[in-house]
This record gives sequence, C-alpha cells and structure tokens, in this order.
Amino acid sequence: MLARGEDFADFCWSFTGGKVLCGDGRSLPASTPKSGEISNELKRRGFKFVGPVIV
Repeated sequence: MLARGEDFADFCWSFTGGKVLCGDGRSLPASTPKSGEISNELKRRGFKFVGPVIV
C-alpha cells in the first residue's frame, strides 16, 4: 500500500469513519460484516492469506 502512496492506518480507519468501534463487552464474534468488508478490500489490493476471522 505504501508503494501506491497510501497510508495503511488511513486505509484501516476509512472503514470506521475515524471512530473506534466498541463491542458490548459480552460477546466476541469470530467475524463480522465489517471484517468481511475489510478482508475483501485487502484481497482486492493483493493481500494473501487474509480473511474475515483474521481481520
């Protein structure tokens, strides 16, 4: 990503609008719709071995 002049932190924060996401403190899902969205974008950009559970 840096080769394209992009900042990885800016890329990550773009999915949350710059805001921290907080769960309910009771459940810990293995994956979420947001992690699927980020995973798909990383794959599109050439990342390998990345999926919604890893994200």
